[in-house]
Amino acid sequence: MKDASPSKSIQLTWHLAYAEYFARIGNLTKAKSHMSDAEFLYSESFGSPKKRIDAAERAERILAVGRAGYVLSVIAFEESELEKAVSYVDYAVRVLKTGITSVKRSSQKKTKSASQDYDPFSSAPKQFEPEKVEKDDSVQMDPKMWAFQTVCANVRCN
Repeated sequence: MKDASPSKSIQLTWHLAYAEYFARIGNLTKAKSHMSDAEFLYSESFGSPKKRIDAAERAERILAVGRAGYVLSVIAFEESELEKAVSYVDYAVRVLKTGITSVKRSSQKKTKSASQDYDPFSSAPKQFEPEKVEKDDSVQMDPKMWAFQTVCANVRCN
């Protein structure tokens, strides 16, 4: 990592993976150090607020925050703080669920617009089908909750 110059996204993933590794082997000092580095990289990469976020960046943000929540739960578990560990895992699952919902919606929008196309030169009349509305019970979250800092707020990663 020191000799190469990978993208910030790859560096972020690397730090999260190493934080998880160190937490699992019980070296919580190094795990928290890597989480601190990951938090810094996240704020550098995604810190500036934008009105429109493209799908790839949105996916990166959601995955990073979800993974951070999971890693923080492992750290909390190793520190015997079970309540905190459960809350981090719950948060990570909700963030990732939101990401999945977002992907589903964007894919539905694409297919919906494609199904509206028809051949204007066809002699057959256009068939109007009522839209099928699927009930979506997944948890929705405000984009502000995807901030890496909110996951790291209760644990000082130093």
